[in-house]
Amino acid sequence: MGEKDNKTLEYFKDSRRFADLINARFFQGKRVVKPENLQDADKELIYPWTQNGEKVLRDNVMKWMGNTLLAIFVVEHQSKVDYHMVFRIMLGESLAYQRQWIQKKKEHRKQGDLKTGVELLSGMKKEEKFCPVLSLVVYYGKEPYDGVTNLREMLEWTEETSVLAKYISDYQINVFDYHNQKSFGEFHTELQLLFEFLRYASDKDTLKKVLADREKDYYNVDNETYQMIAMLTNSKELLEYSEEHESEEGQDLCQAIREMIEEGRAEGIAEDKINVAKNLLDILSDEVIAERVGLDIEVVRELRKQWNKMNET
Repeated sequence: MGEKDNKTLEYFKDSRRFADLINARFFQGKRVVKPENLQDADKELIYPWTQNGEKVLRDNVMKWMGNTLLAIFVVEHQSKVDYHMVFRIMLGESLAYQRQWIQKKKEHRKQGDLKTGVELLSGMKKEEKFCPVLSLVVYYGKEPYDGVTNLREMLEWTEETSVLAKYISDYQINVFDYHNQKSFGEFHTELQLLFEFLRYASDKDTLKKVLADREKDYYNVDNETYQMIAMLTNSKELLEYSEEHESEEGQDLCQAIREMIEEGRAEGIAEDKINVAKNLLDILSDEVIAERVGLDIEVVRELRKQWNKMNET
């Protein structure tokens, strides 16, 4: 597991953020799941049919507790599309239910309270129920998620087999892709800023408008969220700004973005000047080019060296 994966898992280990994510996706932003009612759960699942007990390790797993165990939430983080994600989630949830059944079976064996042949065969009583397991795939890729999200679309149908489709139970996975979001008001923590920024990171004009409208919100972003934004956008400029202000409790994301945009403009202007200078190398001296284009003489001389090498070959 890489550093980026470790930081993402640690970031969502925070029960407040985890609850906000679950509420935004499954309860339309209503604060149904409370952070104080979440508990860490075992991430590890074991394939029951393998000799050496091959393991499946999930990303973030939490139990939702009320008067009893209400649900188990699983969050899987993806920076790239996994085209067999449907199978991965199916398997993980199946193993989670299998684990619950094995635990019930052990308890019944200890109590010796299964009486009928059917109960003994089943390892449980007819009226027993299981805790819901709900998985969510959170996708961070630069392009929108284009993977299949249900079982039937994973299957190949022919004219002969298409009639069977209605007899095969479909299986739908839950994917959160911020590219599809028009607003982020269902989030009530710093996740709103995180996903909103990721949504518009590649669109500098829209990003400037977002920052202008919500400058107060972006003024003092907590360090963990700032680091997540910088990491997930692979922004060298944001990371450098963070290092310069690492002693501060919060980060001014607005100022960091402004500096990044301005640096980008400066780089663009410099690149334009260099292109102009290259076009003048065969007709003007280095000194004249430097003066007319507005470049340092050493930069022009280096361009001259490269130009001479190209013409020699």
